[in-house]
Amino acid sequence: MVDEETSKKAACPLCCCGIFVIVFVSLLGSSAKTVDRYHHGLIQNTFSKKVNLDKGVYDSGVYFVGFWNSFLLFPSTIRTISFSSDKPEEGVQSISPLVLRSSDSLPMTLEVSVQYTRKKDELVTLFGRAMNPDLQENLFITELRAELIKVMSQHEARDCWVKRQQLINEFKAACTKSLAQVHAKCFDLQFYRSNMGAKFEEELIKTQVQKQLEKIEKARRDAAEVRAQTEVLLEMTRGNISIYENAERADRYRVEVGTQTQADANKINAEANATKLVLQALALPNGVQMTGEQFTSYQEALMLGAELADTNLFFGLEKPASYLVAPSSRRLKTAP
Repeated sequence: MVDEETSKKAACPLCCCGIFVIVFVSLLGSSAKTVDRYHHGLIQNTFSKKVNLDKGVYDSGVYFVGFWNSFLLFPSTIRTISFSSDKPEEGVQSISPLVLRSSDSLPMTLEVSVQYTRKKDELVTLFGRAMNPDLQENLFITELRAELIKVMSQHEARDCWVKRQQLINEFKAACTKSLAQVHAKCFDLQFYRSNMGAKFEEELIKTQVQKQLEKIEKARRDAAEVRAQTEVLLEMTRGNISIYENAERADRYRVEVGTQTQADANKINAEANATKLVLQALALPNGVQMTGEQFTSYQEALMLGAELADTNLFFGLEKPASYLVAPSSRRLKTAP
C-alpha cells in the first residue's frame, strides 16, 4: 500500500508537467496568425475586438502576435467599382449607373468602371473613417459618385460623343482626386455608355450621322483633288521623258551621221591613196603616168576581168583568119 501511494505521488507531478507542455504548445501554436495573400492586416484583440493601430500595417505572411490577437484583413490588390446596369464580375458590388443632368439640363445616365487600390501607408488613417472593407468601399463609391456627377454637370450631353476622350480624361482626373481624399489610389477608369432621352438620342444620332457624311464627302473631294494633282504630275513627267527621249534621239542621229560621214571621208582618202600608189606603180620608166581617162579604162578592164573569170575576150572580130586574143584573168588562148 505504501508503494502504491508513493507511485501515485511521484506520477502526479509528471502529469502536471505533461498537461502544462500540451497547453503551452497549444497556446504557442495559436499565437501564430496569418495575413492572407493579397491582403494587408491590422492587429485586433480577439476578445475585445479592439484594433491596435500602434502596431501598424502587416503584409501577407505568418506572425506571432499572441493567441489573444488576430488580424483584421483588407485587400491589397486592385479592386473594381462598376456603376453599370450589367451584372458585375465576382467580388464587385452591383451599383446602378450614375444618374445626373448635363450642363444643358438633360437627364441622363452614365456607366463607368473604376479600378483602385488602398494606400498601405494610409490604411490606419482610412480605418479611422471606415473600420471594415465594405464600409471603406462604400466611402470610395460616395466620393466617386459626387466627383463624376460634378464633372458631367459641366459638359453638354453631346460631349459624350463629340468630346469623349476629353470627358474620359476629366473623369480620370476626378477619380484620382476623389480617391486621394479617402486614402486610395485611382488605377484606371473606363467610360462604357451614356443613356439619354430617346428623342434627344435620335436627334443626336442624326446630327452625328450627318457630320460623318460630310466628313466622308470631304474625304472624297480631297481624294479627287489628290488624284488630279497626281495626273498633272504624271503628265509633266511623261512630257519630260518625251523631251529627254527626243534630245537623246537627236544626239544619236548626229553621232550616227557624223560617224558615217567620217567613215566615208576615210574611205575616199584611202581610195585616193591607193589610186596614187597604183599610178606610181604603173608609171613609165621616164616617169610619165596615165591620164585620168586611161586610168579609168584600166580600172574597167580590171573589173571586167575579175568578174568574167574563165571567159575569153576577143579583139578584131571584124577580120577573119588568125590573130591574138586578149586573155581573161585565168588563162591565155590563141584563136585558130
